[in-house]
Amino acid sequence: MKVPELAIRNQMARLKISEETVLSRGGVFKDGWYEMPDEKHKEMMREFSAKSRQFGLGDAVAAIAQPIAKAIDSVAGTNIQQCGGCQQRKEALNKLVPNL
Repeated sequence: MKVPELAIRNQMARLKISEETVLSRGGVFKDGWYEMPDEKHKEMMREFSAKSRQFGLGDAVAAIAQPIAKAIDSVAGTNIQQCGGCQQRKEALNKLVPNL
């Protein structure tokens, strides 16, 4: 498989795949192009695509709580949405129930 490097780098960023991971699996960046054997590339993309689709309990709670926090912030002039506690709870709940 040979594709423009920029296209692969955009896909890597979207799926949070490091360059080190790609190179360790046989990928090569050379002269603005990316090359990797087709089967290895397909296998890596399947693995990381599945990881990027995970939706845990914390994500579900955040999907409900964030709009409520935003409404409270706009009415009360607070900054609940950016307090940091929500992110910690989201991560903890996602560890408990990683896939809904």
